[in-house]
Amino acid sequence: MRAGVGETFLRALLLSAALGIAVGWGGAQVLRWSALRGWSSPTWWPYTTLAVAAIAYVLCVAAEGSGFIGAWAAGLAFGHRMRRAASGRQPRADSPDPPRSTEFSERLGLLLASLSFLVFGAVILGPVLANLTCVWSPTR
Repeated sequence: MRAGVGETFLRALLLSAALGIAVGWGGAQVLRWSALRGWSSPTWWPYTTLAVAAIAYVLCVAAEGSGFIGAWAAGLAFGHRMRRAASGRQPRADSPDPPRSTEFSERLGLLLASLSFLVFGAVILGPVLANLTCVWSPTR
């Protein structure tokens, strides 16, 4: 059975965004909860952000929604929850530090974005540059 435009829209935007926000908020809560109890090491906090995005992506794809929108919404909710929790109280030595928790994933995201621009540029400009001829010639 084929889904209509409305159902596809609802799954892609609304369901994926709702799942992503729920996973991101829940992931931030789990990280804070486990860190305050001493169950997680600061070394592993950066990987939690990647795990939250991956879980949101898989859940959204399994629900036939948009994995990209779900992962994006999860990252947004995770970052918002971590920053809001950190700004509302005095930081403790064992509480997760939002900039340290997200630094690795932000740098990885920057690297992957740069690589995608490189690949798309090569795909688009490759054929154009192959057929490029010089029409200007200097005359004396």
